Amino acid sequence: MGFASQMLGLAAKISLDLLIDPKRTDEAVSLFNKWLASRSVSEQSMEVVAAKAEATDFESVRSAVAGAAAREGRSLTGHELDDLVLSVSAGLDGLTAGAALDPTGFVQQLNARRGTYAVWLDSGIIPTTGPGRYYHFYWDGEAFRIRDFIGGRIFHPPGRRVSEQGLTAVELPTTALAVWQASRGRVQCLSRYGLEFRVGERERWGQVLQLMTEVAGQWRDA
Repeated sequence: MGFASQMLGLAAKISLDLLIDPKRTDEAVSLFNKWLASRSVSEQSMEVVAAKAEATDFESVRSAVAGAAAREGRSLTGHELDDLVLSVSAGLDGLTAGAALDPTGFVQQLNARRGTYAVWLDSGIIPTTGPGRYYHFYWDGEAFRIRDFIGGRIFHPPGRRVSEQGLTAVELPTTALAVWQASRGRVQCLSRYGLEFRVGERERWGQVLQLMTEVAGQWRDA
């Protein structure tokens, strides 16, 4: 089994364990620490890079999660499988090769099964006639929200009642996993990236996402 498959399998097992019993965080951290102890720093970096690349292949992630469930004799619903695939993909996406890995933070991400990102989306998933741009994307185990601070809309799954001042609610018949799969240029909304502030600060979000969109456009044109 290659580097990428090993780490992908580890993340899938941890996610599944936490789904079965969310309180098993200490055990999950120990499992990740055991992996760290068995590899040199350079080997860790190699595996992180490989796993992040493999995590962009959602069939590989789905296969790893389904395999972990089969070994545990666990039957997953379609929603649970999608939830874990998104959790593993996002968890691995957030790891930084060459940096000091944080087992507790990694496990917390897998256990939370939620995330907040600035993501690039285009007309492949967002109803728009214009070019793609950056949006504020949030998901948890129950639903997702895509805030279009530039266009003044908030997209949500059908059957959900959404009301947010200054944003027009629009139903979007898709899943959080499908949004994640369609997104590009993901930046986690963390303070070290300057993106950890309240969603109620609409003007500030609009300015930041517009700037990110213009910078992405320059890279694309180049």
